[in-house]
Amino acid sequence: MSIDASPRDRALGGAYAGGAYLLWGILPMYFLLLAPTGPWEIVAARVLFSFVFCLLLLTAAGGWRRIMRSSASRDYSAGPRSPER
Repeated sequence: MSIDASPRDRALGGAYAGGAYLLWGILPMYFLLLAPTGPWEIVAARVLFSFVFCLLLLTAAGGWRRIMRSSASRDYSAGPRSPER
C-alpha cells in the first residue's frame, strides 16, 4: 500500500506534528502559571475569549447577515414546522 502525498501535504503534516509536540511540552508550564488563579477565573476567561473569538470569526466569515436575518424572523425553530392546531 502506498500513500501518494504532495510535498506541500508532507510539509503541512510535519508542521502540524511539530506544533503538537511543542504544545505538549509547553502546556504543563502554562498550567503551573495558572496555579494561583481559581477555577472560576479560568472558566470566565475561557468564556470571554471564546465569545470574542466567535465574534471575530463571524466578522471574518461574513456571517452577520445570516444572524440578523434569522433573528428578524419569527420562526426560531431549527427543525421542520409542526402542523398548526
